[in-house]
Amino acid sequence: MMKNSQMRVSVGIFARSGSKGIKNKNILPFADSNLLVNTINHAKEFLTSISAPHTSIYVSTDSNEYASLAIQAGAQIPFIRPPDLARDESAEILSWKHMLNHLQANGLGSEIFLVLPVTAPLRKMNHIKGALNLYLSENYDLVFAGCESRKNPYLPLFEEDNSGYFKLSN
Repeated sequence: MMKNSQMRVSVGIFARSGSKGIKNKNILPFADSNLLVNTINHAKEFLTSISAPHTSIYVSTDSNEYASLAIQAGAQIPFIRPPDLARDESAEILSWKHMLNHLQANGLGSEIFLVLPVTAPLRKMNHIKGALNLYLSENYDLVFAGCESRKNPYLPLFEEDNSGYFKLSN
């Protein structure tokens, strides 16, 4: 799968604690763990499946609790994310740049940096591998996956009603 068997491949996982919609959604029970640990497990499975001798999983978070869970799950925490990169209106790509700059400055840069979103728990391993294969087979700077939304992605998918329950948005 890898063109150069000496390539360093890093996975970046970005998990903010300050969600307005569902508080601490990234660490609430999901399947047999939570969204954060689920994503770390996907990263470990992916990195085990490719032939790259130098691999790392890094989590960027603003939460000491999230950091502790990530370390227990086998990820590394190179820093606690600065508050200005952990707000609702903070562009996630700025957090990517922050992590890449930090890793590079500390001799941990990689030829391939893969971001796995915490809030995409239904991803399939063949999609992750397909993205890597596409990246390696062409002259791309960036490959990303998406899908068409059945609802407007700029609106919340759930709303809290007067009794404190969540219902689908219209």
